[in-house]
Amino acid sequence: MKKALVFALAASLYGGIEMQSFYAKFVQRITNDQNRTITYRGEVAYEAPDRTIWRYESPTKKTILIQGSRVIVVEPELEQATFSQLRKDRQIFSLLQKARKVAPGRYVLSLDEKNLSIFTDANDTIKRVRFKDEMDNDVEVEFVDRQKDIELDDSFFEVKIPADFDRIVR
Repeated sequence: MKKALVFALAASLYGGIEMQSFYAKFVQRITNDQNRTITYRGEVAYEAPDRTIWRYESPTKKTILIQGSRVIVVEPELEQATFSQLRKDRQIFSLLQKARKVAPGRYVLSLDEKNLSIFTDANDTIKRVRFKDEMDNDVEVEFVDRQKDIELDDSFFEVKIPADFDRIVR
């Protein structure tokens, strides 16, 4: 109760987006400077304070688990799993509380001298995120079948790595 009150107070003071959990299907479109677009589809789940899993279904399967600063990327087509570290302040769902409300249903989050535009519905549930990636591509992630502050089973965040996959540590 006390934690929820602190989150609500922080949201009212700073305008950030607060949530304990989130689940959605997503469509991610990446458009380069030659106006070529690649579209990815999958599902994503987040659980506060710092656990996110992205499960890409098409055009290729890939799973990305971020837990704290630990990142595991499993790519079945390449038969590999990559283990690396992420700066904790770079996990988008954890950063949403720092977003600045600029209009009803619209927030901006500054990250590495770039702005992320975040669009929400009337309940402050994320509908869409837009930004430029490190290659200066336009990226848009649209979330559908969105569910906020729901109970997520721990098994959803399990990543299975077949024994014969290469393991790469970065």
